[in-house]
Amino acid sequence: MAEGAVVVGASSGVGRAVAEELARRGWSLVVSARDRRDLEAVAADLSTRERAVVRALPVDLSDPGLDPERFARAAAQELGRVDLFVLTAGVVDEEDDGLAAPAPTERLVRVNYLAAIQLLAAFARLQREQGGGQIVAISSIAAAAPRRRNAVYSSAKAGLEVYARGLRHALYGTGVRIQVYALGYVDTRLAFGQRLLFPAASPEAVARQIVGALGSWEGVRYYPRFWSVVVKLFGLVPESLRLRFKY
Repeated sequence: MAEGAVVVGASSGVGRAVAEELARRGWSLVVSARDRRDLEAVAADLSTRERAVVRALPVDLSDPGLDPERFARAAAQELGRVDLFVLTAGVVDEEDDGLAAPAPTERLVRVNYLAAIQLLAAFARLQREQGGGQIVAISSIAAAAPRRRNAVYSSAKAGLEVYARGLRHALYGTGVRIQVYALGYVDTRLAFGQRLLFPAASPEAVARQIVGALGSWEGVRYYPRFWSVVVKLFGLVPESLRLRFKY
């Protein structure tokens, strides 16, 4: 029986690339995102091209009525067993300038932090009951280098990383392993047209890294790895100077 994976954020970008990589390697999938039509197109494409078992199960992380436990159980029912849960979904907002109004702030926090940790907890409980599993979540270098153009997003991703560390502690000895990737620039529509200080990784390269390294380490890592050096060097710059930078 093929291993089963749930990918949230699978309709585009890194999430779609991860779903494609898993399908190529013979995994059975539940792909999830907000738009059912997009998901069904992804599921049909992967089922045809990779001859994989792929089911579409929509979920909206911005919905205050989201029931993470119900979603996790529904995914498990589709797959039989959830060996892997991958959370790539996230949002940014042009109004996130450090002085954001309540509405965009609430959406940014709900999608990037609140709903994210609720889903991580729901699948962690499910996998603990199963006797093991793997969880992968996507963070950002913005968590370590906040700026005025993504103040709320940065704080939400920082919170996600801290939560993941606490969750690892809670799951110690259960057979559930957690990896968090703090990504640098990725070549998606979010980076389109921007002047970037460093090269952008392709979603396919990120997906190969994630799938290829499953189970080989735990904790939080930067990808591409050179970002760990960049972040360390940035941290050595006095804040009085960093505040003057336009980045």
